Amino acid sequence: MKNDFAIFMPGRLNSERLPGKLLLPVGDTNLWEIACKRLNDLNLPVSKYVLVCDKELIKVAKKFPNLTIIKRDPKTVKIDGPLTEIYKDIKPKKEKYFMFLNPCLPFVSQEAIIKSINTFRMYKLEYATSVKKFQNWIFDVQGKPITPIDEKKLSTKDIHAWEAANLFHIFNKDEFFKTGKMLDLTKLACLAIPREEADDVDTPEDMEYVRFKYEILHRHR
Repeated sequence: MKNDFAIFMPGRLNSERLPGKLLLPVGDTNLWEIACKRLNDLNLPVSKYVLVCDKELIKVAKKFPNLTIIKRDPKTVKIDGPLTEIYKDIKPKKEKYFMFLNPCLPFVSQEAIIKSINTFRMYKLEYATSVKKFQNWIFDVQGKPITPIDEKKLSTKDIHAWEAANLFHIFNKDEFFKTGKMLDLTKLACLAIPREEADDVDTPEDMEYVRFKYEILHRHR
């Protein structure tokens, strides 16, 4: 597996909604350290890359011997696209399939990541993204329901849908740099992770919730 599969985890400190969020304190650690440790300890024979240019993030990543640091072009952390430019520094790597791994989900288990990779390989997939279970009504901008609504029961428990979890995307690297698409919707598989593991930090409110949950989970450890 190691010859054709890699995980790469990008990091940057100039997030617009919550600047420096990767190094903000979460208990006695931070999002970046949690993510680096999880990737370092992942029990799979795959290449493990972190894509960074910030000295503070590099310093943390160096503590984990199973991680290979790819020095990121500083210009790529300040642009919104295209993705082939943002992640151009993985292009020289030899592996065929790459998993983009988001470091901002602190409660994801190693088991969830391993299961997703094994499923991808077992079914010989080409593209996959992470999802979580969704049970609620959705309306379009005109107020028309997108998900089914039983007007007599008004229950959401019968809705069976998936919501993007934003944990990972898996793709063919050469095709990505050829087409510019990290995901091909005609070949896309949705791989589910537990909803309770899918807390993603984007805003100050997300961070406050994660800190509270982290404290509860680690209080008696």
